[in-house]
Amino acid sequence: MNKHALRVTTLLVTAALAQYAHASGFQFSSQSAASQATANSSAAEAADASTISYNPAGLSYLDGTQFSGTLTVVVPTVEAKNATGRTLSGNAIAGRANDKIGDAAAAPHTYFSSRVNDRFAYGMGIYVPFGSGTEYEKDSVLRYNVNQTHLAVIALNPAVSFKLTPKLSVGFGVVAQHAEAELRQYANFAASLARVYQLQAAAAPAGSAQQAALGAAAMRAIAQDGKGPLDGFAEISGDDWGVGFNFGMLLDVSDNTRVGFNYRSKVKHELAGTADWTLPSPSATEYPSAVSIIESSLGYRDSAASVKVTTPESYSLHIMHKFSPVLRMYADISRTNHSSFTSADVKYAIPKTTINPAQAATFTRLNPNWKDTTKVAIGGSYQLSDPLQLRFGIAHDKSPVPSANDRLSTLPDSDRSWLSFGAKYAMSKSLVVDAAYSYISIKDASANVNGYCGGTSPATAPATAVNCVSSYTTGTVNFESSAHLVGIQASYRF
Repeated sequence: MNKHALRVTTLLVTAALAQYAHASGFQFSSQSAASQATANSSAAEAADASTISYNPAGLSYLDGTQFSGTLTVVVPTVEAKNATGRTLSGNAIAGRANDKIGDAAAAPHTYFSSRVNDRFAYGMGIYVPFGSGTEYEKDSVLRYNVNQTHLAVIALNPAVSFKLTPKLSVGFGVVAQHAEAELRQYANFAASLARVYQLQAAAAPAGSAQQAALGAAAMRAIAQDGKGPLDGFAEISGDDWGVGFNFGMLLDVSDNTRVGFNYRSKVKHELAGTADWTLPSPSATEYPSAVSIIESSLGYRDSAASVKVTTPESYSLHIMHKFSPVLRMYADISRTNHSSFTSADVKYAIPKTTINPAQAATFTRLNPNWKDTTKVAIGGSYQLSDPLQLRFGIAHDKSPVPSANDRLSTLPDSDRSWLSFGAKYAMSKSLVVDAAYSYISIKDASANVNGYCGGTSPATAPATAVNCVSSYTTGTVNFESSAHLVGIQASYRF
């Protein structure tokens, strides 16, 4: 068997398909250990150069020249349980019903800032705004849906900040995103081969050995429907650059209270490349010319492919209040326009014959039907001693997935709650170290998955709008998920 890959030049056929990010959708919600310790409620604080990511207006609050580096480690537990699946003909799909699909991941973030004078500052951030990854075993019951995904997005964010008045600062940054994505999906070729053999048998001389052999091959293929021996799969990997911006404002309402606003624009990515397939290699005696049929008659061979996806815009309001010289409280409310990701079509240059209907199709459609979401976070800090500050926070993050019928098998996304705490320790006047831990409780969820590319049942699949490259399977799965985040940060002022 030759291994092929579906290679594409850009991001995000998988942009919303899976998560180790552990924020709603496919956001990576922590770009700073100091902020993570308050459940990301402290954007109004502008404590170090990581403010570039949370609110670039904060650069003008920083003294001198600063460098900040963070390493965030995410350890998820994502279990897919009691998965079931059926082919279009109603056969139960054979395979693994329980799976652990989340892997640990680490994300680095670095920031630099420099204050030129009392009114102007600039900086650069390199951080991870989005990230995701899940992988089912190759024999999973759900393999005919997307079986494996990976998404990593790195943002380069140069920014400037101006103090318009002694109390009001604004900041603006350009966000250049580089994304790498991978996707694997299996195809059930058994029913398609059976149909071709049946047509060939009908055209063969009546009562001939050829007709008998083709009829037997058709019966063997039917018997393998959903069993696995006649499966093939495609893989996608690629990368792309996209450009957006972020904008922020911070206002000192009084000596004790600061409020802020931050906006991050959407970023468009366009995927264009080639598609190749790994095909089954059954016995030529039992399945005559099977590979040739799949490649030539059905169209599953190398071709160009493309997809367009947009990462969502978001905006937030935040506040910091000093209750005393040692106690500060923070709050943040953030809105993310996930509804920009309602569908994505992977388009193929060569039409492919599908199981249902028996006509050519040129795309595979993903229909997450996401909704806009709101995250609310509150936190605080307590200066226990001159060098040591304790930090804490809680948050609730709403999922963009509206129902089990819209949840994708590779995105066990559900409502989540954060419990965070950490500490900041001043090693010297120049060096500050932060450490943070977060436990994320994710609500149990279920998914009713199907391969109808926008339809809701086999009856709707033949409609032109949902005639797509798919194995047209149905399935169900339950998810139990949680995550641990550990962040370490060092900030140095020159």
